[in-house]
Amino acid sequence: MAIDLFQSATETARAIRRKDLSAREVTEAGIDSVGPQLNAIVELRREEAQQAAKAADDALAHGKDVGRCTAYR
Repeated sequence: MAIDLFQSATETARAIRRKDLSAREVTEAGIDSVGPQLNAIVELRREEAQQAAKAADDALAHGKDVGRCTAYR
């Protein structure tokens, strides 16, 4: 499944739970899209985002619920 960064967070979460996408794929696509197009000052926390995405993928692989927004703790 192609990653559509303009779909709703709910649809993205459903795709991750169905395993059509991984949290890591969505995270990387989001990080890559920020780049210079945003025209804003951002603090890119790539490593933390990748670690959170990996933890979510691992939890889902073991049948655990990762909640609604695992990135915002």
